Amino acid sequence: MAARAYIEQLVREGLTFDEAFLLAEKELRTTTAGKLFVRGVLQDRTGKCRMVIWQATERFYEALPRGGFVRARGRVELYQNHPQLVVDSCIPVDDSEVELSDFLPATTCDVAKLEKELRAALGGIADPHFKALADELLADEKLMASFRRSPPPRPCTTPTSAGCWSTP
Repeated sequence: MAARAYIEQLVREGLTFDEAFLLAEKELRTTTAGKLFVRGVLQDRTGKCRMVIWQATERFYEALPRGGFVRARGRVELYQNHPQLVVDSCIPVDDSEVELSDFLPATTCDVAKLEKELRAALGGIADPHFKALADELLADEKLMASFRRSPPPRPCTTPTSAGCWSTP
């Protein structure tokens, strides 16, 4: 089985793809010749990219699930000096048919090291009530397992000793 092609890898003109993506945006437009086409954005855990589907119909457009998953096949072209996915085939895909981790942002940092830093920071809380609360949260293994998998809530701006960027 071939490795999945992520958005960040689809940057060179002429590359082809046949993958599941999240359809983040869609818009039905009309060409100067009066023909319908779909402009939108496809996304996965590595980023997002503009896409276009030529020769669309209103029925086809309505069947595309904004915020849902699609299997798209096509090629990469440059449009205004940026990669654009030209989609030749696009069909809706049920959530059960995709690996959700392919669509959730993930850190490239050492999660264990980041957790160690978090535990050290929370261990320095002086107030006994807040310290007890922090200890309870850190002791909840189910919560901590979810926390380790969770993406940051916003773009990161501050370097940490783990060599990654954290929120301020």
